[in-house]
Amino acid sequence: MEGGLQWPGKTDFYVQLPKVELHAHLNGSISSRTMKKLIAKKPHLKVDGHMTMIDKGKKRTLEECFQMFQVIHQLTTSAEDILMTPQKRQ
Repeated sequence: MEGGLQWPGKTDFYVQLPKVELHAHLNGSISSRTMKKLIAKKPHLKVDGHMTMIDKGKKRTLEECFQMFQVIHQLTTSAEDILMTPQKRQ
């Protein structure tokens, strides 16, 4: 550790803990095709004006990425919506 400080027993405890990915968001893995399906199901949300941003793919600015999350949160409000999102196979 930095400065030579060590906490006896603590390091082993943390090393042995099972690891999980804490920053994986389901909403971050929704394809633009799925988003378009969800938008079609919810015309009352009026988010179709964001299609230019949605179709940009990996060319989005950081601000556009945060806007995408706002749109996705509006679109995924039910279990049915979540089930439409494909899950990655391990």
